Amino acid sequence: MTDALRHLRRGDPVMAQLIRRAGPFVLKPDRSRSPYESLLRAVAHQQLTGKAASTILGRFCALYEGNRYPLPAELVETPDEQLRAAGFSRAKAASLKDIAAKTLDGTIPERR
Repeated sequence: MTDALRHLRRGDPVMAQLIRRAGPFVLKPDRSRSPYESLLRAVAHQQLTGKAASTILGRFCALYEGNRYPLPAELVETPDEQLRAAGFSRAKAASLKDIAAKTLDGTIPERR
């Protein structure tokens, strides 16, 4: 991260000042979630409040036995109408299925 910060500071004096004010970047990834699950959650949160996204994710997980995130193969087979009924737009439903398909074909890596 230091190379990126150095680049931003050199390239833009306003950004340099903001970086000094904000302090170091301390966000750490949640290692308990796989890239697949993290991407599903990111899609759900796009353009929504955290509360609305959590509600939709709750309905989404309720579609699957055990009230959990689906396996990629399960998600690919889920009818779009069910994803829409959970609260996802057509575009988000398509994105979720694309993430599942890309996980199955190895484009999206496993947790390791």
